[in-house]
Amino acid sequence: MNISLNDSTKAVKKDTILFKEGDKPTHLIVIESGSVLCLKKSKERLIPVLWADAQKVLGEEAILTNEVHHYSAIVMEDAEIVQIEASMVQNVIATSPKWITELFETLGDRSQDTASAIAEHRLSHPDLSGGQDLSPQEETRIKKLLG
Repeated sequence: MNISLNDSTKAVKKDTILFKEGDKPTHLIVIESGSVLCLKKSKERLIPVLWADAQKVLGEEAILTNEVHHYSAIVMEDAEIVQIEASMVQNVIATSPKWITELFETLGDRSQDTASAIAEHRLSHPDLSGGQDLSPQEETRIKKLLG
């Protein structure tokens, strides 16, 4: 996907938490550079559900379904991002034909279901994890960041 936005980019440092599981969505996030790890809690573990890099979009499923985030997103490598207000995305969707709204809700639900299945069954795939697993030390470090 090649996303080109005229909005200004924002620099974010490693270990910045973009959002936490359970937070209400405030922005759609487009990663311009760097990398962001998306994690979901499963029992006492943090399970990677997506390792996102340039041109990836985050938070869309929470905005599309108007629910809370079902995973956390933490910057793993200094990054530049573009943040688009959730209300702007929702306004565009609201002015679309009803079938577009229903389609986006369905896609958002499927995305959330996929993240839940990955975490519940501890699935791993290089396209999702970037070929990287969390070491026990890294998982402990991230748990502390997330509080």
